[in-house]
Order: sequence, then structure tokens, then C-alpha cells
Amino acid sequence: TLSIQAVALPLKAVMLSYSDTNAAKQMKATVERRGLCGDVFLVGEPGKERIEEVGIRTSVRKSAITVQADTAGLASGKKYRLRAKILDHGTVVKSLTSEVLPGGGRLSFTSPWKPSKLWDINTPQNQYELELTLLSASGKVLDIQAPKRFGFRELSIDGRDFMLNGTRIFWSCVPVDNAAISAGLASYGWAKETFRRLKSIGINMVDRKSVV
Repeated sequence: TLSIQAVALPLKAVMLSYSDTNAAKQMKATVERRGLCGDVFLVGEPGKERIEEVGIRTSVRKSAITVQADTAGLASGKKYRLRAKILDHGTVVKSLTSEVLPGGGRLSFTSPWKPSKLWDINTPQNQYELELTLLSASGKVLDIQAPKRFGFRELSIDGRDFMLNGTRIFWSCVPVDNAAISAGLASYGWAKETFRRLKSIGINMVDRKSVV
């Protein structure tokens, strides 16, 4: 059993109170709202060679996929390989292995592949998972990343036109500010309902409202 104690601490021990706008006064700092307001994850990783982040770039025009791995603990004089398994609902549909790569902060390789199911605004369910493994040059498994979900698609610009998967697309965009209104509207359920309603009136793109 693993127990975790979370403590809510103010930014400073003493804060200024402006309850009287004419005369600010010092007061002991407190935290009005305590507790976790989001998901908490525990991540286990090897102490030596490991993958820290995975990036996936897909190209419909080139029928290719590029896999990038930000790594840590790799020796500069050693060689490594990357192996990517692409899964569709748990079934391996493609397995890709890189050539021998020099040790460094970021490793990447590109392989030809174009699946039959492309991600599109009308087919958001067309998604895959990629499980990336870091190997030594001889093939020894050093680290395996948890599967990362992705859709095979490509957004490009041709002159004045936006192209999605090689086809011209017209965007109908509105700002979305659920997170600025309340925590409830920013939850998954309400955000999904917001997008469902926007889609029903022809909106296919949103701009996340932010204040800098």
C-alpha cells in the first residue's frame, strides 16, 4: 500500500489584505480551498537509459511516419535502436525498427507507412496507439514507453488554402472559454457536451480563449 500526504501551502507566510482599499494591512496567509483539483500520476522510470517523451509526425502526402524520442541517460559513445509497435484496439498492425542510432538527447527515425484509416474531422475515432521501445544496438530492451494515442493525418497549406489529408478544408471557428467560466464546465463531460453542440451547428474548429 502506498500512502501520499498532500499539503496545501500559501505562496507566502504573510500576505497583504486589501479589504480596506484605503489601507492595506498584513495578515497571516491561508489557503481557502484545499485538496487535489486534478489527476495525480506516479511515473516509474529506469535509473539509466530511458525514454522521457515520444513525438509522432505523420505525412499523408509522403506516406510516412516519423517517431521521435527525447531520452535521458544515454552514453554518447554507444549505439541504440528504436522499435515502434502500432496497435489498433490492442492488435499490432505495424512494427517498425530504426537503424542503429548514435546516443544523444533525441533519437528519431522515419519509415514508410500509410494506414487505411485516416484521422479526419468526421472520423475522429480513427486512432492508433504507438508503443516505443528503446533498445541497445544488440537488441536488448532498455526501456518501454506506455502506448501513446495518435491519429494519422496531415494538415498543410497550399497557397491560400488549408489542406487536410490532401483535401481542401474550410474552417468555421469560434472561441471556447469553458475553463475561464468554471471548473465544472472545464470537466471532460461538459467540455465534450460543448463540442457536441458546436459540431451540431457546423463548427469544426475552436480557439482556446486565453489572457496573457
